[in-house]
Amino acid sequence: MANIITSTENKSNSILNAQAMTLLAAFFWGTSFVIVELGLEYVNPYWFAQLRFLIASVGALGVVLLFKKQIQKELILSHWIWLLGTFNALGFLGQFVAQTMTNATKTALLINMNLITVAALSSVLFHERFTRKKVLTVCLSILGVFLLTTDGNLSRLARGEFIGDMLALCGGFVWAFYIVTNKKVVTKPNIDIISLTACVMLATTIVMIPFTLILGGISSRVLNIGLEGAGAVVYLGIFCNVIPFLLWTFGLKYLMPTVSTLMLLFEVFIASILAFLILHEGLGIIGVIGGFVIIIAIVIMGIESKKLKKKKK
Repeated sequence: MANIITSTENKSNSILNAQAMTLLAAFFWGTSFVIVELGLEYVNPYWFAQLRFLIASVGALGVVLLFKKQIQKELILSHWIWLLGTFNALGFLGQFVAQTMTNATKTALLINMNLITVAALSSVLFHERFTRKKVLTVCLSILGVFLLTTDGNLSRLARGEFIGDMLALCGGFVWAFYIVTNKKVVTKPNIDIISLTACVMLATTIVMIPFTLILGGISSRVLNIGLEGAGAVVYLGIFCNVIPFLLWTFGLKYLMPTVSTLMLLFEVFIASILAFLILHEGLGIIGVIGGFVIIIAIVIMGIESKKLKKKKK
């Protein structure tokens, strides 16, 4: 009996840790939208994304060495890794190009609408249970994101280029497949998350190369991005790639994809606040209410997922 209680407590703690890691990852990713918008003044979106992942790959390999891990040949050659790298590359390229045409807040909104796609895929692939509270939190989160990004003013949705908005939406759609695929991979036996993350960073970097060379071109401006551009690349590579990807992947091991994705909506809240403070994008009382609605949805989902885990035991 004592062993059962200890096991239950350990699993509960794992869920709490997973939720905390996911929220921390969302915080770091939430800061990225403003940094990307600022950095695009110094380098084109294709090279910006490419350099970001080059730094991320070096950083991830550094973490592998730091923790004395080994990258297995079977892992780096796995079709799953290259599928993840392809989804990740397309998602990020979509975001970076989109942000040349539309603002940071709306990009964060459109990308994170992948919650709907993730919920549908998770229901089919993982037979994820959807209780009334779970459905309520999905609806609340969508409402919260809508209020936060529009501030109750529908005309804000009409700002920015239509192509940019669609690219952001498509980027989020692709990431939905990245999330559910990563869930499938991370739950395989003997998968080391640090090595997995490093392999995905490397695969993403390599997949991006042809897009960067063909669409981004080669010019002297790439080498003359200045301290501001270089600082943006390094910040994104380390603090918006290596650290949050590790945190999020650790969390995904214990959370269902829909729960994880809903918690990632915290990044929309962070992105909106920073866009208001740094880029002076508007945020009124309705937007603030929307932010609190997102937080309430995250809290409800966290409590509900913990209850569902206990019922399984």
